[in-house]
Amino acid sequence: MNTNGTQNGPDKEDNHLGHVTATSSSSITGLFTQGDDGGIPNSIYIGNIVKIQTTSSVVYGMIAECNAIEPGQCGLPRTSYQFRVELFGETALSATGNFRFKRGISSYPTFGQSIQAVTRDDLNEVYGLPFRRSVKVGVLHQNKDIPINIDVDELISKHFAILGSTGAGKSCSLVVVLQAILDKYPHGHVILIDPHDEYKTAFQDRSEYIDVRSISLPYWLLNFEETKRVLCQGDSTQVDLQSQILFNCITSAKLEYLSSDNRPFNITVDTPTPYRLSRVQELINEEMGKLDKPGSSLPYLAILARIEQLKSDKRFDFMFSDFIVHDNFAEILSRILRIPSDGKPITILNLAGAPSDIVNVLISLVARIIFDFAVWSDKANTPPVLLVCEEAHRYVSRDEQTSMLPAGRAIARIAQEGRKYGIGLGIVTQRPADISQRILSQCNTLFCLRLTTSADQEFVNTALPENDLSLFKMLPSLRTRDAVVVGDAVSMPMRLRFNMLQPNQMPQRQSLPVSQSWEKECFRRSLISDVVNRWRCNARD
Repeated sequence: MNTNGTQNGPDKEDNHLGHVTATSSSSITGLFTQGDDGGIPNSIYIGNIVKIQTTSSVVYGMIAECNAIEPGQCGLPRTSYQFRVELFGETALSATGNFRFKRGISSYPTFGQSIQAVTRDDLNEVYGLPFRRSVKVGVLHQNKDIPINIDVDELISKHFAILGSTGAGKSCSLVVVLQAILDKYPHGHVILIDPHDEYKTAFQDRSEYIDVRSISLPYWLLNFEETKRVLCQGDSTQVDLQSQILFNCITSAKLEYLSSDNRPFNITVDTPTPYRLSRVQELINEEMGKLDKPGSSLPYLAILARIEQLKSDKRFDFMFSDFIVHDNFAEILSRILRIPSDGKPITILNLAGAPSDIVNVLISLVARIIFDFAVWSDKANTPPVLLVCEEAHRYVSRDEQTSMLPAGRAIARIAQEGRKYGIGLGIVTQRPADISQRILSQCNTLFCLRLTTSADQEFVNTALPENDLSLFKMLPSLRTRDAVVVGDAVSMPMRLRFNMLQPNQMPQRQSLPVSQSWEKECFRRSLISDVVNRWRCNARD
């Protein structure tokens, strides 16, 4: 949009661009006839915003097409310019008695009404969301003087996604959005799943930083589906046999652990209550001792072998340590959810050091306990929570087999039902075509950065809550920090330029640029032996 030449204050005669010659339910056609001076307004260009004063409102639209009509055509004495305007909203009288911008049209323009260029005040009204709880995240791409605000309530309560190819600026864009929100609302409750240990430096002392070495997530927090995913191995027949054995033994172990407590627990295999893994092993051995045929013991032995493997592997100490079992569920929830926030409104869950074969279960566990906490809590006294999933294509894939894994099912549940319980979802991915469409379709605000593959572009275009082809043709050529944004958190579809982050707010780069790294020898001889030692000791310093 070219806004040069617009004015502040009341409309003036030279803001006139033409008059309405045709109308439809979503657009109008305007006609400008060249004056004696031969000039044309500098605001009749594709992408420009115009306005039409009706009897009860000011209607806004964007010029989508322009064409010239030579003298003599259609009976016109001078060169004229016909343009089509797509209508998107209006400033109308609100329930509070004030005039406010809103989407949709209630009072349509009629024939002959004046089409005018917008002023700076008009643009601030449209893009700035002055009467909504909003935060500034950038500026309008076409006019750097116009701030772009996003509605915090609409963004979080109705979910959002940040999509873009590698290097397009997804991580920085996410930091800009979250920093803007937490600067204005410092007692937030955000949980960020960080698979590459990028975000610690971005939020510094405002974040609760958690990795697998700094928190205990005991095995008894897993529900049965998650436990089965970790402990049962083999083909589907073997998994079915092992899961039935585990179901009975885990339920019995939970009941035994709580037998001395007089509280009326309603224990099921999914109840998040402590039990001893060693007691499960004893019960499995007891059941195996009752068998008549030695060949029938294979599923029992497989479970026992897997439990021993996990208990002896130091990488799994954060979950499968059976030396001391105590009920610390409330402490774990308090640390993850940040209730109270205590000056740290965001929890960064670093999964870079987690064993790859359990990452899906860890994400499922976190997403599920966030959801279940909201379900079981008193909604009037429980704060809203935002769960942000970085690299989401890894665990909410559109692939049917992957989508049925625990993490995919837990996040899909939040996407579909979370807003009822005050849980928002943020999806960040470089491969939108690989994301589950049923999850992405629940994101009512999309920030689309540069997308270079046709599959990703096509997928995003079909998943949009609003289909604006002219904007989305820009996706392959967007610069870093530029994004097309649509959805309920913004006033209208637009192209914005995200705010620039300070150096100390940038997500952490994992390595030096190649040119800088190879320019001179700057690595010590002990590098390889140090890495080998950390590798063997499972110590990521």
